[in-house]
Amino acid sequence: MLADLDEPHIRLLRLLSTTPEHLESAGYANVRQWFPWSIAEADPGLAETAYALLLVLERHGLAWGTDEMYHAPNGRGMENQYEISGYGDWFLTRLTKTE
Repeated sequence: MLADLDEPHIRLLRLLSTTPEHLESAGYANVRQWFPWSIAEADPGLAETAYALLLVLERHGLAWGTDEMYHAPNGRGMENQYEISGYGDWFLTRLTKTE
């Protein structure tokens, strides 16, 4: 699995372990539900690659996406919602211990 993960994957996984600004400002401090648009707003460097990175994280069970589609703001269409998995949290903890 480690061979499939590069720095952008870890960067995104770390982002998924936090609460997005749009939820935090609405009072949902412990909700970690991300959309590609909120990933792009939080880290513009991941904007163009978010979907590809999410697919790899999902394939390895580090994150998961919903089957439902939600309206993205500003006419951006419909997007899935993504969350870090329990395994993803564990993986980040292990990774941090070895750094």
